Amino acid sequence: MFDLYFHSARLFVSLTVGGALVGVLHRHHGVVALILGVILLTFFWQNYKLYKPFVPRGVVLICGAFLTGCLGVMAELWGIRNGYWEYHNLAPGREFPLWLPFAWSLTFIFLYRIEELFIECLQLRGMRVKLLLAALFSAFFPAWGEMVTVNLGVWTYAWPHQLFGIPALAVVLLTALHTSIYLVLMLLCQRYQIRDPVFGPRA
Repeated sequence: MFDLYFHSARLFVSLTVGGALVGVLHRHHGVVALILGVILLTFFWQNYKLYKPFVPRGVVLICGAFLTGCLGVMAELWGIRNGYWEYHNLAPGREFPLWLPFAWSLTFIFLYRIEELFIECLQLRGMRVKLLLAALFSAFFPAWGEMVTVNLGVWTYAWPHQLFGIPALAVVLLTALHTSIYLVLMLLCQRYQIRDPVFGPRA
């Protein structure tokens, strides 16, 4: 149980520090994009060295990160063009910063890591329990990361009913998006019998 508390705290601190880093450097979009891109590639490389063969786990991680990045960009464009939120300190003609796709992909990686930690430490097996865990984590951790960056002046929401700059509707939509991605990957792992600890069928 100590491992669960320790590693959970470490991941939470890393999320907070990452959000603060984006907030402090958000005027330098290229620099932030480069840093987040290097972090993403480093994670994949570390997993490649740690898990061999890497193919089943690698397919899940790459597909999840890519899918989350693409859907995240689509959601950003929808929100920006409808005036639901606005990014600050952008160059003329830009709708959103360069680092956003990497931030969305890393959010998937973060959720994967903390879900894997809880699943392993608590010996969770049922897919319904895993899905509930994904929904709970998707409701809290992405919203916390946004809370850090919003309060450092990266962007502003126009929706009402906000807590520390994060509206309730944003939390609902973040939860729905990340949980939907989880469900898609879970179904793919079941269909092709991929033994992934987070999304795979019961061992």
